[in-house]
Amino acid sequence: MAFLFKRTASFFTVFVLHMALTDVLVPQPAFADEDYPAAIKQTQDMMKNKAEREKAIRGDKKSEEADAFAGKAAGGDPNKKEEIYDISSEVFAALMKSNNNDSAKVQDQLQQALKNPEAFANSLPADLRARIKAVSEKQGSEKP
Repeated sequence: MAFLFKRTASFFTVFVLHMALTDVLVPQPAFADEDYPAAIKQTQDMMKNKAEREKAIRGDKKSEEADAFAGKAAGGDPNKKEEIYDISSEVFAALMKSNNNDSAKVQDQLQQALKNPEAFANSLPADLRARIKAVSEKQGSEKP
């Protein structure tokens, strides 16, 4: 079971990093400090709303690749893909909060997370760790 958690934690690390690097996730520095909570909420809402997300992704090759990556990870199951985006939006918000809304620090943290995804997952709030663990257990219990 620990392997599945590590694999799933690794997936979320790579997925959120990919989304951040394609500018789908991380609000740009043009926002004033007081506007960051609204920008983060707007980004989370976009990630959780399939139609809005598809509109944001459409035409951007890197974003389309990240979306395809999520689809593959979900095994083609649209409900699982939505769950991946939902958890990823929460991971994004937690990262922004823990890094004082500094998008450069978020990207640095994600780069470090690639080296140790389990440590990254363990640094997340307990509720997110539980959701990631539940996804990993669900994936592990399903037969290919």
